Amino acid sequence: MRRAFAAADEAVDQIDDGRSADTHESPFMGGRTTYGETLLVSVTHDNRHLGEMEYIKGLLGLRGTATV
Repeated sequence: MRRAFAAADEAVDQIDDGRSADTHESPFMGGRTTYGETLLVSVTHDNRHLGEMEYIKGLLGLRGTATV
């Protein structure tokens, strides 16, 4: 899980800020959208999955990344 999020962080760091308003065709978003909007939706989506994983870990009595 940590490697996947680290890879996502690396990919985001490589995005040129000037391109966030550029548009593209996105099957994920269902049509034409900006790179910035696609990034925001993707990060939000990933955060929801992280929350689900943390919840399941808690149900199993395991420590999550948010619990120290």
